Amino acid sequence: MNQQIRSIIFGVAGLLVLAGAVLFLTHWAVAPYLFAAGAAGISRLFFILSRLGLGVLLPRRPRFHVFFAALLI
Repeated sequence: MNQQIRSIIFGVAGLLVLAGAVLFLTHWAVAPYLFAAGAAGISRLFFILSRLGLGVLLPRRPRFHVFFAALLI
């Protein structure tokens, strides 16, 4: 997966998380599903980045990202 596709997926997932959080305030029934779809997209990218080794600044960082991304869902 090249960098441009990862950027597009991350942007769309971020917008879904933001839309889900904002629409949750209006008590719209679809808001939790939008938030969950965005969180799933972000966690999928964290899984890919940790396997590719692109997110390794500290040894524990990818594990923390994967764990907290799973908590979002």
